[in-house]
Amino acid sequence: MTAQIPDRFQYRGVEYEVLGVSNAALFDSFHLEFELAGPHTACWRGYQAFYQIIDHQLVLDALLICPATEGPGVAPEIPPTIHGIRPTFPMTRLGSGLPYQYDNLQQPLDYSGGVLVGDGFIQELTYWVGNSPAWHFTNVFELIFYRGILVEEFDRTAAVAEIRRQAGPPRGNVDRSELLWGAQLDRFIQRSFAADYRM
Repeated sequence: MTAQIPDRFQYRGVEYEVLGVSNAALFDSFHLEFELAGPHTACWRGYQAFYQIIDHQLVLDALLICPATEGPGVAPEIPPTIHGIRPTFPMTRLGSGLPYQYDNLQQPLDYSGGVLVGDGFIQELTYWVGNSPAWHFTNVFELIFYRGILVEEFDRTAAVAEIRRQAGPPRGNVDRSELLWGAQLDRFIQRSFAADYRM
């Protein structure tokens, strides 16, 4: 089990990690003309998305992908354009291991729901499985969209600090998944890889 590469969100001049969404995924890879494959255990989805807000409109700004190399949805040697943008190779956003990059997509999204974004990851809380929960970050914001338009913004930093206080101090460098068995471990893994939250 491996921590997953998070999507990123440019908000008020800062690049945040996407910590959760309240209503399905912001980007649906099923709309592509080819299938994606996870290049390694840190990216089971086969993509990393980069979002931003332009004039209150939520947009997909960039996309890193790893096309499937076998099976029925195999992409051509170089993946096709997405909204008129050709992929670049090699990638310029280092560290993800995803070989193709689409920049400046500026694709408006018709998303309705909440998005949690955060920065200031607290290393002592790491358990290297799935997606880190919001309370593992020092700064957290909730952005509410209706049909892709930003309608509300909330600073959730104090709320996640209270959750962190209630959880108590970190337990050293112990992987929590090693402390669980059977159904408990199954629930832990399922929750760790979920990217949703309740509003």
